[in-house]
Amino acid sequence: MLLSQSVWLSLKALVVCVALQQVQENLLLPYVMKDSLDINPVVMFFALILGATVAGVLGLFLAVPIAGVIITWLDIEAMRGKSNQDVE
Repeated sequence: MLLSQSVWLSLKALVVCVALQQVQENLLLPYVMKDSLDINPVVMFFALILGATVAGVLGLFLAVPIAGVIITWLDIEAMRGKSNQDVE
């Protein structure tokens, strides 16, 4: 027997897990990474799309660090995230 409870309970659990994962990856993670990498969340999102398009799964893992290096190396202020000093 694959399911100890019911099919509906397992489907509800699957929907909740997928919803939580989507919220974490698409809403929470860009703001956490913005503070640590100093990258605008929109730039991070487009870097992930470009990385997935160009190199697939490997591109997803390498897109944000490469974007951070490029932004820092070229000193592009418009693509940086807002620092905490600007908010005060």
